[in-house]
Amino acid sequence: NANLDKLRNYYLDRGYLRVEIKSSQAQISPDRKTVYITIVIVENDPYYIEKYEIQSSNLLVPREEIVKRITLKPGETFSRQAVLDSEKAISDYYGDQGYLFATINLRPQVNDKTHQVVILFDITPGKRTYVHHVSFTDNTRTNDVVLRREVTQMEAAPASNKKLEDSKHRLLLLPYIKEAEMSVKPVPDTDDQVDVNYKLKEDTAAQASVKLGYSAM
Repeated sequence: NANLDKLRNYYLDRGYLRVEIKSSQAQISPDRKTVYITIVIVENDPYYIEKYEIQSSNLLVPREEIVKRITLKPGETFSRQAVLDSEKAISDYYGDQGYLFATINLRPQVNDKTHQVVILFDITPGKRTYVHHVSFTDNTRTNDVVLRREVTQMEAAPASNKKLEDSKHRLLLLPYIKEAEMSVKPVPDTDDQVDVNYKLKEDTAAQASVKLGYSAM
């Protein structure tokens, strides 16, 4: 079933919106040592991008910045992955501007007569989100002050996906941090604040070597 899904996605990424996997059968060879799998596919005709449209009552960001992140071109072969990549790029951009909970709904309009597709990006930015508190857990050896120096996302500032991920990366670069998991949770009874937590796993071997080197001096 997983392979059939991959096969279907392969066709969808190459314009075959109406591909049909009619059947799949498995047969065991007479010596019962091998299995033959037969998949019957009806490809139908490929589809092409007619255009895309951006819909929103209020984008809250420059429209040209949204357009920059859409890679679809009129006349090119439809690709499901290209549509999803454009959606993610728009979502990431909004996240970098503080709109962590922006929603982008994809509404493709398919014309089976002309084999063309219009892609509608329906955008609801929501409210700009601010960081209420940044915290650390499971750091039994490293002081919060040391960790906080590596965090580029400031409290009370607009939340930024880029700064949140950059902070995680900077924490992982510390020789005594082995793993870092980030979680972002809305603050109860608010609609524009989040708390950020970095759950850490310290590297005891690295910590020991740092202490040893300091003592040797």
